[in-house]
Amino acid sequence: SELFKILSISSSAGVITLPTDFNAMVDLESTTSGTVLTNLEPEDFLRYKRSSNLENPPNDTNIFYILTGEQILLLPVNVTASFEIGYIIAPANIVQGGSDDITLGEEHWDTIIALAKEQYYYDKMEFDIGRSMRKNAIENSPFPIGALK
Repeated sequence: SELFKILSISSSAGVITLPTDFNAMVDLESTTSGTVLTNLEPEDFLRYKRSSNLENPPNDTNIFYILTGEQILLLPVNVTASFEIGYIIAPANIVQGGSDDITLGEEHWDTIIALAKEQYYYDKMEFDIGRSMRKNAIENSPFPIGALK
């Protein structure tokens, strides 16, 4: 069974519904050239959503997003870009020696540890350190995160 998956999708009314096997997001990229994606904290997302008087408003090439439990919400809500989501798969019923076992090679461990550290620091509300761990995981991975098979 795979550990990571890449999914190509298009937004619908500013909402990307996550797949049922979604566990944790590793990467979100726009397949539209020149688009900048910015992950916002919940309070910043609400501020941008409620105000039309912003210095740097969201538009088709300046997209803001936030990950909720089962969705990715986008601003502006009428954005028409396509995206690729790289994510860690939620294991099915993993039983040692079973058909759903995840086989990991040595090349996976540093990436997995860096991503686990990211979640640890997010849980502690230390978002700057968490983002640093995420960046470390993506940049130092022995393979492009979105290309994991």
